[in-house]
Amino acid sequence: MIRKRLWSILRLLRLVNLMPDELFVRLQYWCWHGGALRLDPPVDFNEKIQWQKLNYRNPELSVCADKYEVRAFVRARVGDAYLCPLVGVFDTVDAIDIGQLPEAFALKATRASSWNIVCRDKFRLNWSATKKELKRWLEKDFFEYGREWQYRGGVRRIICEQYVDGIAEGSAVEYKLYTFRGETKYIWVDHIVAEGVGKERHYRNIYDAEWKFQADKTVTLPNNPGLVMERPAVLDELSRLAYELAKDFPQCRVDFYVTKSGRVLFGEMTFTSQGGCGIFSPKSFGEEMGSYIDLGDSYK
Repeated sequence: MIRKRLWSILRLLRLVNLMPDELFVRLQYWCWHGGALRLDPPVDFNEKIQWQKLNYRNPELSVCADKYEVRAFVRARVGDAYLCPLVGVFDTVDAIDIGQLPEAFALKATRASSWNIVCRDKFRLNWSATKKELKRWLEKDFFEYGREWQYRGGVRRIICEQYVDGIAEGSAVEYKLYTFRGETKYIWVDHIVAEGVGKERHYRNIYDAEWKFQADKTVTLPNNPGLVMERPAVLDELSRLAYELAKDFPQCRVDFYVTKSGRVLFGEMTFTSQGGCGIFSPKSFGEEMGSYIDLGDSYK
């Protein structure tokens, strides 16, 4: 699509870095959706996410978006039983001694999204290449990629967590709970399916809070009725945990992993899902999701 290519070119040339925040989000929205961004007032989910990127300044967002700082938040709200065991947190890459790390582990940038390296066997890991990647993460300001306020500033670090069986192999299921003042409205489960040699296809199945599959609803990725799952035995626990973690926020996506043994582990908290650029179908679904977000006195 031409608009998305334009956005990629502007990013590559770093021209978007010169833009003030509002111009940035308006152009980003147009490149992804092909229409003008409504901010006065915002209506659907994406528009309200973009509005929050510019206006919502709850300091706890910065804490909860940080993969190290959020651990204290989770521990205080629901206990540390739901946290992946911590190996260490490092201000510099040179402070990481590969010899002192366990045989299997996960390395993550604390102030970014999706910057993760999962190592199943450190003796097969190209540590030189890994260090270069980790240093690149620490040099990059993730805020520049989408102007998501919660990533602005703060201390960039690398966190190392113990390897948890099931998560890296994909046998653990990741549940993404979309909450509004803590109340879960929808749950998304993503699937990656091998289709031919070296080919994969991504699907996203959406369920309501009672685990009814929403066959008529998609966001960015297609759904697959053949991958519909039975109601998880821990659904009530997931909803309870999400409420305790997200009850103070107008909207928040709370992710959990559930292993085959039924163990629930916290994944992350996301306040600007897909950067406010998700493709909702039908359009009314995006409007419904937006209706759940109360922006407070600004638009009452």
